[in-house]
Amino acid sequence: MNLFPRHFLVISAILLLSACSNDSDEPAPEQEAPELPQAAEQAHAARVLPKVDFWAPLLAGIAGTYDSECEPVDVNVPGMQALPPLPGPIVVMADGNVRSAGQSLNLRTQIVSTLERKRQAGQAVNLYMDAMTEKMMTFSLEQRDRRDWITFGMPYSLKRCKIASPLPLSRQSLYTTFAKFLDANLQVECMSAGGLKMDVHPYKLAKGILDFEGRLVDLNESSHEMVTIHADAGFVYSAELPDEEQLIITLDPQGQLTQLFLTRKKSRAIVCSTK
Repeated sequence: MNLFPRHFLVISAILLLSACSNDSDEPAPEQEAPELPQAAEQAHAARVLPKVDFWAPLLAGIAGTYDSECEPVDVNVPGMQALPPLPGPIVVMADGNVRSAGQSLNLRTQIVSTLERKRQAGQAVNLYMDAMTEKMMTFSLEQRDRRDWITFGMPYSLKRCKIASPLPLSRQSLYTTFAKFLDANLQVECMSAGGLKMDVHPYKLAKGILDFEGRLVDLNESSHEMVTIHADAGFVYSAELPDEEQLIITLDPQGQLTQLFLTRKKSRAIVCSTK
């Protein structure tokens, strides 16, 4: 299940409207940017923030040795001769390294990794994670519908091991896990779908409460959350909220808010960026 495609359709429509409005204006003559004096260059460099470690809270919640009921996984790929995986556990380390019987990868360097958490009243929390890797290796874990497995390896030599107890990530919301990156108090510029006017709004997120446009939204009540970490490209958090509202927060590699998308059931979507 993926939250993003329909959101991105809304976003694309808004960007198209914005582009159309700009076409009606006379293009400004191109000007060469003035060279910065050495002092200004140094000041600019000092303002460049270091990258934040989005991976740390996730890895802290899944690190461990998985050695229960390990077994081969049959992928049934035509023309591919499967090799029985070597015995041994699947080990996930806090630095992102995953290894098992001679196979290894580092999650931090993979193309994109997605973590999804769903909860319903009276039911166990469902947790799912997978990583898109450059080597076509598989890494996934799931705790849902009585399927509690971590899976790792190349397609021709794939194994899975039982997750013997609930993962720490399943015990709290994804917002709580990543709160130190998501919490913010700043001004944002926003445009609603169908509108061409930019308005400035205060934006505050703390302790799970989003204070925006005079409304309070409790992320702790979200029944479905998703986090996506892009290698060297930033972080995306999305949440389904009561009343069929949906929220997407995008951060750059330095952890700074870049875009905010909020869709509503009975009103226009809002797209915001940092002022």
